[in-house]
Amino acid sequence: SLFKLSCIWFCFLLTHDTHLYWQVILPASVCPENYNHFTLMSNLHKQLIETINRILIKGRLSDPDSANRVWFDVTQKFWEQQSEGYMLAEQHLQGYLSELFNKSESGKIPSEDYQKIEAKWGPHLTHILVKNLEHQADFKPLSSLIDLYHKGESLRKNQNCSENDIDRYVTEVQKASLEEPLRWLIAWIKATRLYRLERHADAFPHYKEAFECGRYTAGNRQYKLVNQYIEACAKQNKWTDFKKGVAWANYLGIKVRWLRGMDDESDENLKATFHILSMANYAIL
Repeated sequence: SLFKLSCIWFCFLLTHDTHLYWQVILPASVCPENYNHFTLMSNLHKQLIETINRILIKGRLSDPDSANRVWFDVTQKFWEQQSEGYMLAEQHLQGYLSELFNKSESGKIPSEDYQKIEAKWGPHLTHILVKNLEHQADFKPLSSLIDLYHKGESLRKNQNCSENDIDRYVTEVQKASLEEPLRWLIAWIKATRLYRLERHADAFPHYKEAFECGRYTAGNRQYKLVNQYIEACAKQNKWTDFKKGVAWANYLGIKVRWLRGMDDESDENLKATFHILSMANYAIL
């Protein structure tokens, strides 16, 4: 059956020094941090195959239909038991493991505690639960990122924002190692300050950086950022960049200032909007 073939294929992968990572088959040596999991999974599959072979030999089941039935039933039951074991272990251990993990200065479960848990629950379930906690710590949204984002937004809106204010903010972001996720916001703050000073030529490169870096990260700030970038393009007579900005706005469903009141986006209307925005100035950004 297809199910059996899938099981055989997966077992083949696990017993031939390969590892499944984001749906790409990689040599285990390429993913050394996951090698323990690879070994544990390989051992589990060996147990499964040995169990199925014992049943087939004991029952003298040699015809394909009977063998396929055994593969299906035993494999399904095996993974149901693994799933139930995982849920039971999680209920009993999640709080205890979290406490151990949070107390540990190294960010790891102490080996003595790990061995005690492993002795009771088995290596595979223990490994999964511990790895899940480690991954949660890796991908947990940083409170510092949220705080610095809000601080940056307040700075951008501040009419009296100075170059020194921005420098201090950038230093804070660098100390927190958050330059990349907040790069778009830093550029936008710089651009906004220069816009208020009517230094539009100086503001443009910052607007462009903010637009490029913020296309997939600016979230609900896209409306303002994209519209300001489009305006900056018009002020610097950047027709091609202007059209790209409008195209991106259309893709996101964002209405472009002045263009939204026109019947269509013909070249004539685009050029009219381009001309209006080249002269417009907005007191509040």
